[in-house]
Amino acid sequence: MKLRLYHLANSRSQRIVWLLEELNAEYDLVFSDSIVLSDLPESALPLKYPTLSVKTLQNEYVLTETTAVAEFLVSQFDPKLAINSTCPNAYLNYLFWKNYADASLMPNVALKQIFAQITQKTPFIFRPISWSFKFGFDKGYLNNALKDQLQRVNTHLAGNEWLSGPNFTIADVLMWFPLEACMHFAEIDSYTHLNRYMEQIHQRPSFQKALQRGRWSNPEFTRYWNV
Repeated sequence: MKLRLYHLANSRSQRIVWLLEELNAEYDLVFSDSIVLSDLPESALPLKYPTLSVKTLQNEYVLTETTAVAEFLVSQFDPKLAINSTCPNAYLNYLFWKNYADASLMPNVALKQIFAQITQKTPFIFRPISWSFKFGFDKGYLNNALKDQLQRVNTHLAGNEWLSGPNFTIADVLMWFPLEACMHFAEIDSYTHLNRYMEQIHQRPSFQKALQRGRWSNPEFTRYWNV
């Protein structure tokens, strides 16, 4: 099996780079600025990040959607990074947080960036209107929603080393990106357990290796999410 990951630096596909390093898998990494679209199979178009190409002796197929890619890789290389139903509490935590990442937390995180982009791209003469709308939406809904979500994570981590319990899983990989973004625009100093958790992630050797291989730029990420 030959793996090729199509990757956009500083994007959510960094999670799959990290996972591949955790799994010690062999893979080719193709960056967005070096992709030749004509070389891609039709099933990979339009291209999303991440896109995983899997080539076997018989055929080649592609897989998108970060959670789906993560589940596939774990099933092929290390099932221990998933939790099965023989551990009921851990299994329920695993199922919940694995899906919470992109289904609940990331949409609100993305809204922060969307409204920031709208205000920046609005013609100067109309910018006060877009700023007022952004301010009202942030104050009336988004800031409180994100605060509640971060508090939920923090409370859960008060009694758990990792999101599923004592074991590191792909739920942690998937939750990392939206939490990392929140660290740049939300007041998280009071979330003691969340800060401990993020530092725990940052210290993993595979995480640090993935940052280098995936061309992660902390200054660029900070600039983008400082909204």
